[in-house]
Amino acid sequence: MKARHMLAMVVTTVLSATAAVAQEEKKEAAPAAQEIAIEGKDGKTIQAEVLSADEDSVKIRRADGKEFDLPFARLSDAGTAAVKKVIAEREAEVARLKAEEEDEKKPGVRPKIPDDPKTPDDLPEKFVVKKGQTVIVRFSLAEDGLARPKIIKEVPQDRSYMQVEFKDGDPLTAALTSTFPKTLKLRCLAKKAGETTYNEITIVPLKSGTPSFETWSDPYEELVFFDFVYLE
Repeated sequence: MKARHMLAMVVTTVLSATAAVAQEEKKEAAPAAQEIAIEGKDGKTIQAEVLSADEDSVKIRRADGKEFDLPFARLSDAGTAAVKKVIAEREAEVARLKAEEEDEKKPGVRPKIPDDPKTPDDLPEKFVVKKGQTVIVRFSLAEDGLARPKIIKEVPQDRSYMQVEFKDGDPLTAALTSTFPKTLKLRCLAKKAGETTYNEITIVPLKSGTPSFETWSDPYEELVFFDFVYLE
């Protein structure tokens, strides 16, 4: 009985920690929960997602969408092992998110950028936006600019970010926004549709909170942004 209660408490703690980390950091959406096989003491197996747990039962969702509580007392050893596997995976995800958050808080260092890069492979740090995409990017702060760009899925509520919306149309338009407190100068390689080579194009410096718009008549399909430097 004690072991069953300890398992339930671990499930509750891990699932709660995962939700708290996701909400606090506004991280990328976690991969969709997957169904697992949960075996009961009667030998029957149910395919379901693990949703949450309390002291006595685990809440699951079947493929038909029905949700219900399954008492831990009804799980076989194999069923318990399956639930433990979910716990371990989610615990590892919590640890990964925390480690990533701590790493991003460390001061960044802008890497040395080649004077005349020819391809994205020449760039130690960059982010890519394809035609039709909207990209949100988070950075680590460096003394003279920004470092370690990371594309995320949601606008962070408690951190500065950059957003680039590469709109298809005639002409092509890129709407760029930075919420960092200083004006940023950045560089960009662009690739035209049907070509394999990249050319550097000019990007107007970004002022904090003021959208900037770039337009082109050339049929660019990919923009590669790099070298994020403070001008103030």
